[in-house]
Amino acid sequence: QRLVSGPRFLGFHILDGDVTLVQSVGGGVLLDKPMACGFMVLESAKSIMCSFWCDVLKPVYGDGVKLILGDTDSFVCGVRTEGSCRDLYSIGDFVGLSGYERGAVLGGCHDSANRGVPGKFSDEKPTAVIGEVIALRP
Repeated sequence: QRLVSGPRFLGFHILDGDVTLVQSVGGGVLLDKPMACGFMVLESAKSIMCSFWCDVLKPVYGDGVKLILGDTDSFVCGVRTEGSCRDLYSIGDFVGLSGYERGAVLGGCHDSANRGVPGKFSDEKPTAVIGEVIALRP
């Protein structure tokens, strides 16, 4: 029933009471032109990152946070704080803390509540503190 009602259906041939052959056109899509959806994904990512910076990081850290560099899907921030785990737990709705392993620098911050949840910010280097960054200016 599902095959006969689809848009690629061409015809059918009944072999016996239980077996029917269904002929359909092969499926496929040729994407040979740029699409607006790529632009929209980048604009959405930029909006999410900007609101995270303005609505979450700046209110929590104030002048203690500095944007060192940003890419399409990542930030490198310098943060001055007295209680890093306390701060990370306070913004726990926005970040994934499952990468922090026991015994690492921020191992006490481990929380698997947002493990694998899409759209959560995570630490690219959870087992170490980044002490030096080399970035090019535009």
